[in-house]
Amino acid sequence: MLLSGETMNTQHLMKLFALTAFIAGLAAVYAWRRSGEPPSPWLVRASMAATAAAFMLFMVNKQTRPRIVLQFLAALFATFALFAFAGDFSAARATGTAFHTTALIDRLFDFAPSIVTSARNFIVRTLGEFAWDPLLRIVLDLPAFVVFMILAALCGFAGRPRREVHIFIN
Repeated sequence: MLLSGETMNTQHLMKLFALTAFIAGLAAVYAWRRSGEPPSPWLVRASMAATAAAFMLFMVNKQTRPRIVLQFLAALFATFALFAFAGDFSAARATGTAFHTTALIDRLFDFAPSIVTSARNFIVRTLGEFAWDPLLRIVLDLPAFVVFMILAALCGFAGRPRREVHIFIN
């Protein structure tokens, strides 16, 4: 990975964390498939921590340039927000009632209830009940279009073009 005389930079660290996340995730899946029981929580936590560290290094590294991906995600989340808002608006208009929003958890339950139930069980089992009920439920109880608009704004802000400033001292 490192040649002699070469120093470790953020790109090497990012690759190391990504490899660690992949190996820990692969070990968790292997243990789960082999025993049929949930994998050890430390493997899942190690994989999530290494993924988060690699993502943070990906965001700050000048060589990776994640702007295009983030701008694409911003457009995708904005599209989801538009569809969710249009669904809420058309449902209110079709029934002749006042405008009301649908929570993200309700939309997810309508789309795939078994996946939501499995995700809840997995999060409670690996991270504890506190991670699901007060933490994630706060976000999941928000209207779907609000959550997607916040995600679109965050991705759009992170993916904005940056201006390079040159400072010359004479």
